Amino acid sequence: MADCIKPRLLRAVLLCTGLMVHPVPAAEGRIEIEGIAGELKQNVLGFLSLRTTACDAPQWRLRARYRKAEEEIRKALEPFGHYRPRIQGELFPASGPGTCWRARFRIDPGPVVHLRRVHVEIQGPAKTDPAFRALLEHDLPHPGEPLRHARYESLKRALLNLAQAHGYVEARFSTHELRVDPGAGTADIDLVLVSGPRYRFGPTHFEQDVLEPRLVTRFLEYRKGAPFDQALIEDTQRALLSSGYFAGVMIRPAFRASPSHEIPITIELQPAKRHRYAVGLGYATDIGPRFSVEYENRRINRRGHRLRFRATGSPVKSEASLVYTLPHGNPAKEYYDLNAGFKHEVTGNTASDIARVSFGRSDLLPWDWRQRVFLDLSYEDFDVADQAGATLLLMAGGAWNRRRTDDPVHPSRGHRVGIELRGSAAELVSDVSFLQLAARGKWIHAVHLFEPRVKQTRILLRGDAGTTWVDEVTRLPESIRFFAGGDQSVRGFGYKSLGPRNAAGEVIGGRHLVTASFEVDQYYFEKWGQWGLAAFVDAGNAFDRRFDEVEVGAGLGLRWRAPIGGTIRLDVAFALTEPGTPIRIHFTMGPDL
Repeated sequence: MADCIKPRLLRAVLLCTGLMVHPVPAAEGRIEIEGIAGELKQNVLGFLSLRTTACDAPQWRLRARYRKAEEEIRKALEPFGHYRPRIQGELFPASGPGTCWRARFRIDPGPVVHLRRVHVEIQGPAKTDPAFRALLEHDLPHPGEPLRHARYESLKRALLNLAQAHGYVEARFSTHELRVDPGAGTADIDLVLVSGPRYRFGPTHFEQDVLEPRLVTRFLEYRKGAPFDQALIEDTQRALLSSGYFAGVMIRPAFRASPSHEIPITIELQPAKRHRYAVGLGYATDIGPRFSVEYENRRINRRGHRLRFRATGSPVKSEASLVYTLPHGNPAKEYYDLNAGFKHEVTGNTASDIARVSFGRSDLLPWDWRQRVFLDLSYEDFDVADQAGATLLLMAGGAWNRRRTDDPVHPSRGHRVGIELRGSAAELVSDVSFLQLAARGKWIHAVHLFEPRVKQTRILLRGDAGTTWVDEVTRLPESIRFFAGGDQSVRGFGYKSLGPRNAAGEVIGGRHLVTASFEVDQYYFEKWGQWGLAAFVDAGNAFDRRFDEVEVGAGLGLRWRAPIGGTIRLDVAFALTEPGTPIRIHFTMGPDL
């Protein structure tokens, strides 16, 4: 120990006695920047090697890095168009034990260099490619603008990326120059991209053993020999992933020069689990607590057939369905379905039991419309107030739906639209002839009115309308009649509690329906996390011949954006058109669209 403690530093004593086991990082000095702020200041600090100099660094190293600081500051300012800055610096070495050096820089960035000439030219087949024209119209800098190196580099990358995305494998810059004249304060851009030929889609090789090759090939959004387009590759990947057959999709185009001017494609597919099971719990004021079970066999065979069973139970509505699906055409967009099901529903003064079998065909139409045409055979035993019956219907019809949204769970903008037409003829098996047309939609749009306290305000509009052509509405089963009221209709009123009434004042349903809803909600992300408040007004009714009694409900709601499953909503609604203005609580959960 005595040999260890010699007249040196206390640090040596600590090392010898073992008290200093881990080295303590040396502190860094302080750099003060005056005259600039924001991204200019951050870039300067990022360039300065002086910033990483420790307090106990040798003086020669400290002063050497300080001498480099002016050049580093100049380089940091040039990307922002400042080529003639004035820089004054001072260095204050450590004044004693326990202190650290300090440096101060006063920076006048000087005038900004402006673009004088911008010449960007596309040579080769890409010259007439609309995608390149659109890029240059949107991203091309113009003479007179301040010079930004980042924008120049971004333009170069965008041109090369677009060239690859559109199959111009041999694209290169024959000229790429940024010439700066600091004295004149001007800069010239000269870019010439030679695209070379546009390559075509070559052969596609699948690495998978899940489905028949000819079925997997039908997922492709491109055809061999067509001009290459990366967007079609991405569409194919989305189609394969959304099919449910695959858990992972890797698409690898071979971008390499080839005398054939083709890009071969390799698609590696990882199969999804064949069997899927799900159990769910939920609650809504209309139907009470709900329990659901679901089973799906995603691949019954290599032809892509599926089987899905789903059952739900609640005090108001219980149902079970079995669906067998067969792909046709493009499996991501087109399929046939055979299904059978049973539904039992009991509300205030109505009850019905429905057994149904149906056959349908679904297709994806232009503009994201999904169409399903169907033939449906159902038998319904029903009681509606003082009316009872059993009806056999062979219905034919079609449904058309579209949904667009920026977020499938918590959208800030989007809409959904659904239209259904169905009917039956007494001459063809059915007990009653009718034709019915129904439409429903919802629209959401975010606005920003109350920043910064409120992070998002949304306007939500919802509407339902329907009409039925039938000789006597009392011959229609309960499921075909229109009712209003409830969580998704006119809040403030009970589920299916609005519509035409019999002599005893009991709701019996009607031929027609019109309801509308206006709602505004606000989310307070910073203060309350994902919580929000809502205010709404709903109006409408079901009616038989004349729309002469509009019921109105209004109220306030509490919203919480759950991490999964959508939004949880608690509404307090007032039935404004009811005597005494009764209050009703509505609780729902799920996506907004």
